[in-house]
Amino acid sequence: MPKDKQLKESDTKKEKPKAIKKGAAIAALVLALGVASAILEPLEKGANLLITVTDQWQKWFPPSAAELAEKYDKHSPLDGCDADAEAKDQFSLFKPGEDTPIATAKVMHSPSCNTSWVKVSNNLEGATVYKYIERKDTEDLPGAHDDTPNDVTTDTVNHPENHDSFTMQLYAPSCVLVRVELTDSTGTRVDEVPLREVC
Repeated sequence: MPKDKQLKESDTKKEKPKAIKKGAAIAALVLALGVASAILEPLEKGANLLITVTDQWQKWFPPSAAELAEKYDKHSPLDGCDADAEAKDQFSLFKPGEDTPIATAKVMHSPSCNTSWVKVSNNLEGATVYKYIERKDTEDLPGAHDDTPNDVTTDTVNHPENHDSFTMQLYAPSCVLVRVELTDSTGTRVDEVPLREVC
């Protein structure tokens, strides 16, 4: 037999075990994927069922006002409640003798979270913007308040977002009391929104 033919037959014999091993590896992989799918599919269904049951439970037994207050009080509205926020009321603040507002104060409210907070947009560089919000005490909901005595408007040229400042939010299904005071860099009061109720 010619040597080249013998070499070809020898190579073919060597390749057969390799092909068998490769086929076995593929079969093992397919089997493993099938087992994983069989395990994960019930787990996924179980997770979806748990979510459905939890949602239904919350509909049947909604959290109390006190529980919602604990969840939302004095948390940043930027954690998600600001997504659908709307202004319940707003006020303009002026420098003495000027007709153009130097700042605008808004009482914001989130319908989805049922929370409220005070937001001020101020154009007076170096001014301190004091903001106050309060929820009155009721039978099913304890009172609460938040204020910002040290919010100073600075570096608005490089950081325009510094014009805006806000209080933390309060769970507020009803009315809130708000107050805003603007003082310049010398500590002189420029203007204020006296304490008032916003519903």
